[in-house]
Amino acid sequence: PEDQKFQAVFCVGEFSSEEMDLDAKPSVPIYFIDCGPACQDLIDESPQGDEVTENVHFLGHFGVTTVAGLKVAFLSGRLKPELFEEEKEDEDGQEGGGGQHLPQAGDNLAAKY
Repeated sequence: PEDQKFQAVFCVGEFSSEEMDLDAKPSVPIYFIDCGPACQDLIDESPQGDEVTENVHFLGHFGVTTVAGLKVAFLSGRLKPELFEEEKEDEDGQEGGGGQHLPQAGDNLAAKY
């Protein structure tokens, strides 16, 4: 029906590009997280998010917000595989605990990501 309209569009993945048309004015608000070419610039310039152009909103580096009555958790950025490398055996043949190095409570995540 005509009275049912989208209140928001969510985009995840590589949203930014070298050829973004920032003059386009979407009819529905777009909210995005990013791992594309401009990802780090967006995070550095607007870690808490910002309206990039009319009706196009970068949510920010990480957080929880409410959009059109919906509570949304988000995380922007690129995977740093070296943070998740499996542990190797040391010189004595002892495993360093095995598994992956996952972030722990109290880690300085801003420095890692």
